[in-house]
Amino acid sequence: MLRRLTMLVMCGCAMMTSGARASAQEGGLEVLEAAAARYGAASSVCADFVQLRAVPLLRQEVTQTGRLCSADPNLFAMRFTDPAGNVIVSDGATQWIYRPSDNPGQVFRAEVSADTGGQDFYRELLEYPGAKYEVTCVSTEEISGRPMQRLCLRPRVTARGRPDLIWVDAASSVIRRIHFREENGSERTITLSDIVFDTTPPEGWFVFTPPSGAVVIPM
Repeated sequence: MLRRLTMLVMCGCAMMTSGARASAQEGGLEVLEAAAARYGAASSVCADFVQLRAVPLLRQEVTQTGRLCSADPNLFAMRFTDPAGNVIVSDGATQWIYRPSDNPGQVFRAEVSADTGGQDFYRELLEYPGAKYEVTCVSTEEISGRPMQRLCLRPRVTARGRPDLIWVDAASSVIRRIHFREENGSERTITLSDIVFDTTPPEGWFVFTPPSGAVVIPM
């Protein structure tokens, strides 16, 4: 009798766990789809960012700041104020990475196909989220006093640059924080503020010209 009762309890727990996972997946996808609708309806979005990079192998943490903008068609740029001069630009055809703080005199260049978002994590995250991610947990946290939906994400297909955590404003469906875990164990957390939709980015925001004398390195 005791053995039968134990088995029933175990089966019941397994069913509850499975149901909780299904609920998290369904509720989390609803949050992502609401954010996708919000961003998909905008012609552009700009925000200030604070990026924390943690490199466990080097026991190093670095905080970087700046502003980023994304716009149609397939345009994205992060321009850093600290360290000043660092930029990541996707001009629709080419992705440029210039970090004079780390690699002075070197510019990294890669072609960007029309069906990818380059460095645009808005597009990478929000286009067809159900096909890209499984939501494994959902919880509530606060950022700057505002309630957020914190989603744990598991990529359905391994792809570089896909986040594993995201925080979405519960009231406005606006992304406030994104966390990336890289293959070498390093982590990157981007917290966003002063988010503006349908704004006109500054002139030349998505344009990059390698500095004179810089070595351009294909990626």
